[in-house]
Amino acid sequence: MLVDGRATILDSRIRQLAYDTIKQTWPRSLGLLALSRLAMELESDMGLLWPMIAGEGNTIGIRMFLDFRDAEDFEFRKRVWEYSKTKSIPDLHQKAEIVTPDLTEYFIDFPVERPTKGSS
Repeated sequence: MLVDGRATILDSRIRQLAYDTIKQTWPRSLGLLALSRLAMELESDMGLLWPMIAGEGNTIGIRMFLDFRDAEDFEFRKRVWEYSKTKSIPDLHQKAEIVTPDLTEYFIDFPVERPTKGSS
């Protein structure tokens, strides 16, 4: 394992810059962003973005993944519903779309020379 753990951006200026970037690049993903921010407050990893290194053939690549494990979890959805009754969340409303952003431009591939059978 190269890295383990998580990072939380606490500086409101950086968070606003990230929000503005997402709004400009993936405007249809603002509902997902709002849900992800709420999920953090509800102690869920829903919407957490994480990189993963994977190898296939003669290539090793870095791919980006979104954690959606709690999307079907009844208890998580219940907590979201209860929270939303007490606090307004501008980008998360009944007509909000939960659209995953296209992160393929952030995928990175590295060619790898694999030893052939019989070579040392």
